This record gives sequence, C-alpha cells and structure tokens, in this order.
Amino acid sequence: MPTGTPPSGAGWVLQTRLRPPRLRPDVVHRPRLISHVSEMLTEYPVTLVSAPAGSGKTTLLAGLPACCPQWPIAWLSVESDDNDPGHFLQSLTAALRRLCPEIGVAVQSFGGNRESLDVEFRHAMRMLVHEVAESIDEPFAFIMDDLHLITAPTVLAGLEYMIERLPPHMHLLLSTRHDPPIGLARLRVRHQLAELRLDDLRFTVDEAATLLNAMLNLGLTAEQLEMVAARTEGWAAGLSLLVSSLRRARTADDRRAVLAHLPEMDRHVFHFLAAEVLHNVEPDMQQFLLRTSVLSELTPARCRAVTGREDALPVLETLYGRNLFMSATEGDGKTWTYRYHDLFREFLQQQLLWSSPELLPELHRRAAEAETVPTRRIQHFLAASCWDEAAEEMEKVGGSLIRGGMDEPLRRWIESIPAHVRARRPRLTLVLGGSFSQRWNWAQAVVHLGEAARGFAAAGDRLGEGEASTYLAATLRNLGRYEEAEAAVAVALASPVWGIVSSQARWTASMLARRRGELVLADSYYHEAVEGFATHDAIQVATLVSQFAHGGFTLETGGVPRMERFAGIGLSRPAGTAGPLLPVGTALMAFVNLWRGKWEAAMDGARRALEESRRHGHIRWVDVSARLLLPALLALSGQDEDADMEFERLLSELEQEYGPGVFAMHRMSATLQLLTRIRFVQGRYDDVRACAERLRRACAAAGQSGDGPAIQTVDAILRLVNQPLATVEPDLLARVGAQESAGLITDTGTARGLLAYMYLRDGRTEEALTTFLPLLATCEREDLPGVLLFEGRQVAGPMLQMALERGLHAEFASRVLGLLGEAEPSGDEPEADGRPEQRFAIPGSVEFLTAREAEILSLLAAGMTNKAIAAQLFLSPFTVKRHVANVFAKLGASTRTEAAARAREIGLG
Repeated sequence: MPTGTPPSGAGWVLQTRLRPPRLRPDVVHRPRLISHVSEMLTEYPVTLVSAPAGSGKTTLLAGLPACCPQWPIAWLSVESDDNDPGHFLQSLTAALRRLCPEIGVAVQSFGGNRESLDVEFRHAMRMLVHEVAESIDEPFAFIMDDLHLITAPTVLAGLEYMIERLPPHMHLLLSTRHDPPIGLARLRVRHQLAELRLDDLRFTVDEAATLLNAMLNLGLTAEQLEMVAARTEGWAAGLSLLVSSLRRARTADDRRAVLAHLPEMDRHVFHFLAAEVLHNVEPDMQQFLLRTSVLSELTPARCRAVTGREDALPVLETLYGRNLFMSATEGDGKTWTYRYHDLFREFLQQQLLWSSPELLPELHRRAAEAETVPTRRIQHFLAASCWDEAAEEMEKVGGSLIRGGMDEPLRRWIESIPAHVRARRPRLTLVLGGSFSQRWNWAQAVVHLGEAARGFAAAGDRLGEGEASTYLAATLRNLGRYEEAEAAVAVALASPVWGIVSSQARWTASMLARRRGELVLADSYYHEAVEGFATHDAIQVATLVSQFAHGGFTLETGGVPRMERFAGIGLSRPAGTAGPLLPVGTALMAFVNLWRGKWEAAMDGARRALEESRRHGHIRWVDVSARLLLPALLALSGQDEDADMEFERLLSELEQEYGPGVFAMHRMSATLQLLTRIRFVQGRYDDVRACAERLRRACAAAGQSGDGPAIQTVDAILRLVNQPLATVEPDLLARVGAQESAGLITDTGTARGLLAYMYLRDGRTEEALTTFLPLLATCEREDLPGVLLFEGRQVAGPMLQMALERGLHAEFASRVLGLLGEAEPSGDEPEADGRPEQRFAIPGSVEFLTAREAEILSLLAAGMTNKAIAAQLFLSPFTVKRHVANVFAKLGASTRTEAAARAREIGLG
C-alpha cells in the first residue's frame, strides 16, 4: 500500500539502541570478568549472560569495546516491540549495518502470509546470516542486551534458527534476566555455549572495597566490607543503592548505623531503598523523576515537553551525576540520551500511578507531541486515549510500517481504537485492509477495503474512494470475484487517483479486460500501467509484479513483447537503483526466452534470477517462478532424470519448509500443476494420476477446497488420460473457443493442442492436423516456438512433421522440430551475423555436428569435465550435459573415451 514514505530497511531503529551505554566515571573495572568474557568469545560461538535485574550485566558488556579493541562489536538493546518479527529483523539489521552498511536486503523482502509466518521469518533470518557471512570477513561480536523482553515464539524460534547457522567468525553474546527457550541444552552438549550467571557477576569483597573505599573514600573497615558483601550478596544494584545511603552518612558512626540496619538484600528491598533515594532528592527533582518515567528514552526535548522545565538538560546531567540509576548513550552529534534502569523506572511509574493517576494521559499526550519516532508517538497517543491523533499518525505512516514488516503491531494498534472513531476514518480502515492484503489474507482485506471505499464515498472523498477501490479491485480479482472486481476498478478509473495507484488500477483493468476478450482495450490499459511503473519506486513495483504477474501471463496474445517491456523497467535502470526489479526482470526474461525457444538463455536466465533474488533477500515470486522453470526446461529438453530430481527436490523442500497456509499452498499447487502437465507431455500417465492424488492431499492438509482451480486443472488432464474422445471432445471444443476469444494461451497447455492429441490418439490424423494448424500459425506469428514444446512430443512431433511434409509453415515447423531434437534445422539457417551455421560431417553417418556440439566435443576430447566446459563456454552445466548427450548419440559413442577417438577422426581431437 503506497501510503507514506517507505522506511530505508532498518532506518526507523533508534541509533541509541545500537550503542552501548556510557560507563560512569565511578564504575568498578572488573578485569577478571572481562578476561573471562574475552576467552569465551575466542572459544565459543554463543555466550549467555543470565542473571536477575541489577546484576551488572549491561555494565559488564558495555565495557567490552574499550577492554577488547581487537573485537569489532555490534550492539543491540532489545525492546518489547522486537516481539514483532518484522521489527526484530529491522533491529538486527540496523545493528549489523554499523559494521557493514551493505547488509539489509533480507528485511526489505520479509513478508508473507501470517499462516506461514514462522517459515517466512526463519527464511529471512537465514538470508540475514548469509549476508553476514558474505559481507563481514573478520571475527566480531554481536551483543544483544535485555533479551528477556523477547517472548514471541516466532521470534525466539527465528533466533534459535540463526544461532544454529552462525558464521564461524560471528560470536553472539546474549544478556537476559532469565534463560530464553532456545535450545540451550543442545548448545551445551555441543560445547558451543559459554555461560555467566549471578554467582559469576557478584561483587567480591575486594571489588566492593575498590568501589566503597578506593573510589568513594568511605573508609569502611574490613569487617564492614565483609558485612556489605554478605548482606548485598554482591548484588550490583544493592551495592549501588547502598552507596547512596552511605554517602549521606556524614560520619563513621552514621555509616555503622546504616550498615547495622541493613537487611538481607533481595529484589523486594530494591523498592524500599529506591523510595529512600526518591525521598532524599528535592521535591522538584522528585516531580521530574516521576513525570519523565513515562519516557523510554530521556532527551532534553522530551523531558522539557513532559515536565515543562526549560532546564531539562542540566537536570538530567545532575541526576546522572548523582548515580540515580540512569545510563547514558551517545546520540547524534554531541548529545546524550539517558535511560532509567528498568527496576527504577518501574518503581517510579508505580509511584506516579499511586500519587497522580490523573496526570498519566496528559503526560503521554505531551510525550507524543515531542516524540520524533512514529511508532513511539503512536503508542503515547494511544496511552493518552488521543484516538484521533493516534489514527492520524497511523494513516500517515501505515504503508511504510506495512512494507517494513511491522503490520502486526500496526493491526493491534488500529484495533485498539474505539469502533466509533474508526468508523469515521476510512483511511485508517484502508491501512488495516492493506495490512491484511500484504499477508495474502485476501478475505479479510476485502472486508476492510470495501468498508474504506464506502466510507470515502459517504464523505465525498473521490480520491480516497478511488484509492480504496484500486486495492479492492486487485484483491477481488485475486479471489476470483470478477464481477465485483469489474465494478471496483470502474470506480477507480473514474476517480482522480494518480501515481502508482493509477498505474495499479490500469494494470488490474488490463487483466480484467483481457479476460473479457477486449484485447485492444486491455493493451491500452497495459501500456499506460507500464509507462507509469517505469517512474515509480522499485520495491513497490516489484511487490505488484509479485502479486499479479506470472510466467503464463506472458502467453496472452501480445504478452511476450509486453513482458519484455516490463522486464526492461528493472533491467534498464542504472546499477544500484533497480533494487528487487532486477531479479523480477531477469525472471520475466527467462520466461520470454522459454517461449521464444531459446533454451540456453532461458536456463541461464532462471539461474541468474535465483542468484539476483538471493542478493535481494529472496523475492518470493522470483524464487517460485525460477525454481519451477528449471525442471520444466530440463524435462522439455529430454533430460528426464535431471528434471525428476529437481522436481522432487523442490516438492520435498516445500513439504518440509512450508506448513499449511495460503502462500505454501500456492507454491505447492503451482509445482504440482506444472509437474502434472510435464508428466502428460512425457506420456507418463501413471505419474499424472500420482500427481493429481498428491495435489489433493496437499489441498486437504491446507484446508483448501477440493474443487478449487488447481484441482480443476489437474482433473481436466486426468479426463484426457482416462476417458474416450467422445466424452471429452465437447468440453475441449468449448475450451478452444473460450481461450481464443480471450486471446489466452496457458502455460499448462492449450485446449487446441490437447484436442489435436485426442484426435491423434483416436486415429483421426487429418482432423488432428486441421485442429493443430491454427495453433502453429499463431505461434509462428507471435514467434513462440516454446509454446509448442509444452504440447509434448506425442502431439507436436507428428503434427510438425506432417506440416513440414506438406509445406505448411515449413520453416517454423523445422525450427521447432530442431528444438524437439527430432530434426535438425535446414542447412541454410543463418547464424546471428547472417552467415550459414558451420556444420561438421560425421564419417560413415548421415548425422552432422553443429558448431556448438563440435566445440564441446573438442573440449571433451582434451579431457575437460562437463563442469570445466561449462565454465569455459559460459554455459550452465545442464546445457553442457544436454549437448554431450546429443554428441554421444550422433557419434554412437557410449563413453568419453570413445567420443574422444571419434573426435580425432573428424579432426576435432
């Protein structure tokens, strides 16, 4: 949803979360612990620092950069918002970018159906680890402080997944108040986990003496130091609180009195001592502390807004100087940002709630108005019950939050606003609908997008109505509710929408017009949409393509040149600006080359698309399309064994990686539909039945309808296999008319080709040829030889041979037969430069080698492997394997040694 400005990956993460807090001048340096942690970094991939609040975990880790300069360190202070997977990914990425600014494409592409969120998130985490492995060479430490704030199972599972795959030079330090549920036992057994516990962090008597006597000059006796260590049990927060009391004790007798009344330290004592600290500061300072406790970070501007004090900066510095449980982190420039210790802030908030509950809404409202971070601003407005202000902020930045993977907290915030407020704010409802659409939950998206469109219409806002109707039309089309989609897109086209919204409206209108058979109108809308897309943000355009484009769409009448134009949007952009449009364009061109009959270009393009997709954090549509294209190409080029292996590997990965859900079902059904068609083309009818049954089981496991489009497609192929011509002929004739009136050829086979196959099977050869010739003419006119390959050798082979013998579309038929491997192109076919292609006769045979085959045979005779040949000729290994198989067949050789001997006879050895 193009509302607001898209965040730059992790650009919304506060920089103060990415730096360790500043160490106070009176901090006790603890070389024994620093040395211990340094050794752990060297020997273990993961170090866990697990101890209760106030144990000194953060202070210890904050000292690592100065004490261990040999270790580059990335720091992340975890916050509760990181329970959202998208937010957590942004936080991780922002921290890692401080070591390598190029890291971060995994965040840009994160998103998917909430039903498969665990899988999507784990996939993104895997890609982030891969980026780290490729982008950072030297050993480094990643410190995650306050990990106990993460409780979401999905995020914890993703973190565990990342830990299992840490690059060898990445060392993770986790600071937490309690052990996280991330498989620590397994790490211990593998000797991959080092641990620091409360007992390790306790202050020894010597360290207490350093703090109390050497640094603060309190003059405690050895006996008193022993008492302090015993009563506080070496608890850092307890010692810190005790220091405040001892400093106020002016004489040795006073200090003895304080120690004599000191109870055993535990967490409950903290509030007792904190109350004493609060009681002993000036009343105006007390008010400052209480009122600023609503802030998660303290800056002069925020504190000034909340308290009304113009002297907020000196007050903050004074409080920090008094050691009132505050930490300081360097902000931008020379400014500092402060935080209260969690225990102290919790205490202050409790005191504020007891003493002045009526102040809380006003304090949050002031905090919101001073806040510069949109997510915190929203939360303050909500806490203040400022519903309209919160709604306005979400309307402004909702689209950016959705694209940044933060749709889940956004949805919670929107749903927390009273219904009567939401009812009069259609744009907020539009944002809510967009959040469901982003996650492929189209049923829920339609409800909210429809409500938004009606709300805009009632308010007389034609621009808003047009925008909502644009998204509604696209979503209704995805659901197959075409009549409703037509009505919605008509409203969108009649409205004053502009920019990418206008382009999307025309894109949807183009697809709907093509479905109605209004091809001229469809082309007009299409060209307007493409021209608009060419000027828009790469991520937004790639997202639209991922939702609406597919390989089969290139087969609509005139579709190949249209897709070439669209692919050019990304491929023609300057380096570094195409973003995810580069892999999208590369994948589309792979399909274009498939239909053009350019096997090697299609194969290499699919592989390049997968590589570019990986570099851009794995674009889901590209991965699906290219992974399906590769085995299809192998099968159609006769490499059945390799194709079978690729299909099974893809299906196995889908079954293991993706649980039931809309997106998982989309991938599985697309793969099984294509595999069913390929099995039919190969004549493997028993496998056709097995594929159909496998698809039914997959649909049932995902709770999908047993009569959905995927199963209908497979059932149509099954009927051809199982039933006589008289039964299926009427249906096929109707399909021929429907396809051709809409100008459609599908990537699961044409109705005309299937009908020709049935006539051939029934012995009605002339009717088969008569049926096939219009398809041959269309493919020749559109230059789509690859389409005929999808009809299969059992129909395309004999039909093309008959056409060639009768001089019907002879040149094109010969070309396609050459692609099928059933005939060679005519000897006068020119090369790319217009010269006839060079041929090499084979002694004692009517066969001859093409120039490429001769080149490969020469390298084979020189002893090169297929892999080495592929590298030298810049071909894929599969392409080389196909050429080698063809060469062996033509030479009548069964081994490389025999082929090398024959090469010498030809003069190629």
